[in-house]
Amino acid sequence: NLDDTQKEYTNQIQYSAQLLLNHINDLLDFSKIEAGKLTLDFSTFNLLNTLENLIDIMRVKSKEKKLNLNTSFSKNIPDNLIGDQFRLEQVLMNLISNAIKFTKKGEVKVLVSLVSRIENNVKIKFSVEDTGIGLTEEQQEKLFNPFAQADTSTTRKFGGTGLGLSISQSLVKLLGGKIGLESEINKGSTFFFTLPFKKDKEEDKRNNKTDKIGCNNMEHIDDGIDISDKRILIVEDNKINQVV
Repeated sequence: NLDDTQKEYTNQIQYSAQLLLNHINDLLDFSKIEAGKLTLDFSTFNLLNTLENLIDIMRVKSKEKKLNLNTSFSKNIPDNLIGDQFRLEQVLMNLISNAIKFTKKGEVKVLVSLVSRIENNVKIKFSVEDTGIGLTEEQQEKLFNPFAQADTSTTRKFGGTGLGLSISQSLVKLLGGKIGLESEINKGSTFFFTLPFKKDKEEDKRNNKTDKIGCNNMEHIDDGIDISDKRILIVEDNKINQVV
């Protein structure tokens, strides 16, 4: 068992070790991208579950800074997609961690929306909005350059290698998408990117099978209390959660 002081020390050690590991991974990925040796792994994954798991990890850091970390996920996005789940998580983690790092107060929002859907091809937009320090136009122009950060004072104050955004840009391009940003100094930034995915062809078969099973079993389900004539009040003070 550890006392409070020991817990604080071990948490700092763990966090510092994770930072070092992230920097090493960034350098390795950067060298692979430069050499054209980075491989992609496409497989079926559940996008909503992936996003929820990632947000759970990032929420630990946002809570430390007393920031709201919220998500909005469009209902018309297919559940299961074919793509590189690991690289998608890597890009999102870079953008979300940056948003948390450069935001003193307010919130960070992760928005996922459907851009287009043609047969089994879907294009999805991911946006990460913050209420942080923002960027000037001059800073925005060089932000995606390797080893570049907004300015030297940013490096001293917030740390980092300046590789995260450069790697994210390269990964998005390799995955067939585009990345960009909108920002205003002292008012926050929005980083966004679009990626193409293939819809899992087996999903419709599973959904149809599930629907049939549900219909067949409905007559055996005890509905319990009838609330059809009741009025229900839902209270929510977070704007993003108020969207129906």
